[in-house]
Formats: sequence, structure tokens, C-alpha cells
Amino acid sequence: AGPEGTSLPEPLEVCRLRLIEQEVRPELAASLVEEAYEDLVAEGLPGKDLPPEKARDAVKKRIVGLLSKQPAELIAPGTKIVHFVGPTGVGKTTTIAKIAAELTIKQRKSIGFITADTYRIAAIEQLRTYASILNVPLEVVFSAADLRRALDKMQDMDMILMDTAGRNFRNEMAVSELNSLLKIEEKKDTFLVLS
Repeated sequence: AGPEGTSLPEPLEVCRLRLIEQEVRPELAASLVEEAYEDLVAEGLPGKDLPPEKARDAVKKRIVGLLSKQPAELIAPGTKIVHFVGPTGVGKTTTIAKIAAELTIKQRKSIGFITADTYRIAAIEQLRTYASILNVPLEVVFSAADLRRALDKMQDMDMILMDTAGRNFRNEMAVSELNSLLKIEEKKDTFLVLS
């Protein structure tokens, strides 16, 4: 139902169900869709023949508005290790390279790369290319013990940027494997990279 008990146009109801399918909390999905409905009413758009693309655009605008209210998180001063996590193919490795370029070229910091993305040879080669261009060391790790050795080798670096394999968060073994690599005593930060 829409505001004050009115029923939502069908395309908005489809959007609400799609959000729930994507694991958005039902109350948040309802709130986003109701706010989108109010936006459409203000524009004089809804009616029984609301075009699906107008409904999607209105809901998308509300989602973007919600996300853009979140404060931008920067790498905290004194952070030694920065992990980048997220699904496969969202650009973790490229993001790391851009941040490394900023840190090495503009801020003159000494940087090291570690990659635990041993599932995709292309990811290692991509990071190896960036490491070569930026003249920074790269260590490939397969286990927590390898990680400890890599960190010891890079202890003099200002910051270490660590690439991880894109893992399915529903796979408990993959998550526990990733968690074991993130359990480090040094001052660290973890960033989720999304498309």
C-alpha cells in the first residue's frame, strides 16, 4: 500500500518485490518505494498507467539519495594495511592501482602490494604490471603464514595495499578463509569495493 492506505501502482509494487528479492530489508524497500510514489505524485505522474521505467527511475533516485547521504570514509592516518574486498569483477585491483598512484606520486609514500587473489592469474598479472609501473614491491600470498612473511618483508613501507579474491559471501568456507587473511595485528582498514 502507498501513503495513507492507497495502493501502489503495479510498477512500483514490482520494484518493491525486486528490492526484497535482492535482500533489501522489507521495511526499507517499502519506505523507498513509498517515497518514490510521493515524488511521482508531486510530478503528476502516477496513475493506473505508470510506465515501469518511470517507476524504476523514481526508486533509483531514492536509493542514490539514501547512499549519497553516507559520509565518505578516507584511509585513516597511521593505517599500515588497507584491505580491499568485494565481489569478482568490480574493480578492486584497478582501485588499488589508482590509490597507489595517488600515494606514491603525489604524497611520496612508500607502498607495497600484497595480493591474495590467487584464483585469477589475470588479477596477479594486472597487479604485477601496476607494481612495475609504480616501482613498488608485490607479494603473492596463499595462506595466513605467507601473509605474515610478506608483511615482515614490507615492514618498512608506509602503507601496504592488499587485494583479495572476490568471494561469495554465502559460502562460509570462503568467508572464513578471507577472515583469516584479514586478522592482522597492525593498524588496518578494510574497504568494500562495489560496481
